[in-house]
Order: sequence, then structure tokens, then C-alpha cells
Amino acid sequence: HDPRGFRLVHRLLGHRGAAAGCFVALLVVGNLPSDDIGGWHRATLQLVMVLVIAAVVVREDGALTGALRHRLVVRIGKVSYGLYLWHMLVMAFVRVALKAAGLDDADRLLHRGLLFVAVSGATWAVSELSYRLYETRFLRLKGRFRPAASSST
Repeated sequence: HDPRGFRLVHRLLGHRGAAAGCFVALLVVGNLPSDDIGGWHRATLQLVMVLVIAAVVVREDGALTGALRHRLVVRIGKVSYGLYLWHMLVMAFVRVALKAAGLDDADRLLHRGLLFVAVSGATWAVSELSYRLYETRFLRLKGRFRPAASSST
């Protein structure tokens, strides 16, 4: 909440292409081969994620704005808690289903791709159901717990 801090961040990340550049760096760092997800690799990955978010926040009309306002991305944001919450449970069920279908011994790359697509789709479906049938009930209640706006005259 200090203008000097904002000016510094704006100087570093305030140009229109900063968010896109940071996102490309995220893709590069995220795809570097690593035997361990800890250490410098993880710290660098997290730092670059922070830079992407900072660049998007500092300049709302940046190069990623159109992509971030796309209907699909906005929807992912709406159900993101469910995606986080359900993905491991869904993955366990999908692995069992793939094994039962005899698809666990397929070519490793093919199996990983199939697993990714199946888990992503199933997690999204479960998250949509969770959002629509469960989360929205609580979201409607949140207005009741907001403090009343104080009127200053």
C-alpha cells in the first residue's frame, strides 16, 4: 500500500507485454526437466508465477487481458476451488477405471495423455456439479455476513 512500491513494480512489469513475457518464462521454467520439484527449480517456478500475477495486476490492459477475460478462462476461475478440491479423488477413480479398461499398460506417453485428458474432463464435470449444487448455496449467503457500510456525512 505504498506508492513507491507500486512505482517500482510498475517500472519492472508495467509495459504492455510484461505479462505475456512472464507467462512464456513460466512455460519455459515449468517445462525444464527436473528430478526434484524442490530446491531452486521450485523457487524459480514460484517466483515466475508471482511475476505473472503482478504483471497482470499492475497493468490490466496488458497482452494477456483478452485471454484472461475469455469465457472459458472466467468459468475455470469460477469453479477453481472445486478443481483444486476434487482433482486427487477424481484421479484415483480415473486410474482405477483406466486399469479396469486395460489401458494402464498402454504406451507411457499415450497413457499419460489419456490420464491427463480423462482426469481434467472428469474433474471439471465434478467441479461444475459441486459448484452448482453445493457452493452456490453458500455464495448466496455471503451477503448476509458482510459488515454494514458505515455512512459518513
